[in-house]
Amino acid sequence: MFKVASYAKSDSVGADIMVRAAKRSMVDELEAMLDVVDPQPGGGGGRSLSMKRRTFDILDDVIRKELAAGVAQVLRMLGQENPEDTFEACL
Repeated sequence: MFKVASYAKSDSVGADIMVRAAKRSMVDELEAMLDVVDPQPGGGGGRSLSMKRRTFDILDDVIRKELAAGVAQVLRMLGQENPEDTFEACL
């Protein structure tokens, strides 16, 4: 029993608590910035933060397609005889 109580005490004051608190603080700050940039109607009042959390509509497929297109472009650049010309054209 002593080991269990010791473990519980070390767990409650450990770095895990600090990491969770820092993450919560960062999320709160980002939400406050987002409210300034893009206010939502009816966003104020007594609603809790968990009730007003937003979801972002960036789809995974879009990210994968853009990543695949970028990789394909790099492979085309590597396959050319004068890759420095292509690199300068991309700038």
